[in-house]
Amino acid sequence: MSTDPLFAEFTVKDQTLDNRVGLAPMTRTSATDDGLATDQMAQYYASFARGGFSFLVTEGIHPDTTHSQGYANQPGLATDEQAAAWEPVVEAVHEAGSPIFAQLMHAGAQAQGNRHGYDTVAPSTYRPPGEQSELYGGSGPFPEARSLDSGELNDVREGFVAAAKRAVDAGFDGIEVHAANGYLLHEFVDPLVNDRDDELDTECEIASDTVVRELIEGEEMADEEIETFMEDVSRLLLTIRDLERIGDHTVNIAARALYMIDNNDELIY
Repeated sequence: MSTDPLFAEFTVKDQTLDNRVGLAPMTRTSATDDGLATDQMAQYYASFARGGFSFLVTEGIHPDTTHSQGYANQPGLATDEQAAAWEPVVEAVHEAGSPIFAQLMHAGAQAQGNRHGYDTVAPSTYRPPGEQSELYGGSGPFPEARSLDSGELNDVREGFVAAAKRAVDAGFDGIEVHAANGYLLHEFVDPLVNDRDDELDTECEIASDTVVRELIEGEEMADEEIETFMEDVSRLLLTIRDLERIGDHTVNIAARALYMIDNNDELIY
């Protein structure tokens, strides 16, 4: 066994990994127009497992069929059909010897190429700077995103909850909630984007009590398969507390694009 901790086998929670090298989530546009994972995607992810990556995190997956899709040909976990399409991908990765985690993301104001035809949304009225990408199905300046109302925020939460359950049903070993890079959850803690004056403004402890807990932990998660996993997150995006659990499934709140596990198996970034 290697004496270099980067390549040494270790156990985190109940996952035994061959090394500390994982595949970071990378945006791709290889799903079908309907957001279904493909055989090509199964081959793509399995190749990293065969190549020695001890765990894999997928590209961003949109959780609902309204505002969350971020670009054309983005895969989803918003429907049972989309979840079923991920099963061969997960199986191929498992056969190659690695666990795989589904990254769930809501594009917020940066959504483009959304086949469902909905407008863009954000914590407050906001127009992202720069130009949209033709590769992602957009063109020209970003449109002005409108502010989400409380009912729509509820829908966002429920979308993440349902997608997390579908990820479990599809065989994923865990999920990562994408809360960086200017997408919706990141927008809630960005004072340039969020100027709400209600309980979700940036001056409140929004992370543990409103966004994260209500996002995943609510009553919808209280079944035999998926249990409460957040214990105490003081500020969303500003810290990554630890890897937690949904039943037998690992969960990470991603506040940085890359993260590592140190010699003492502590999560650092």
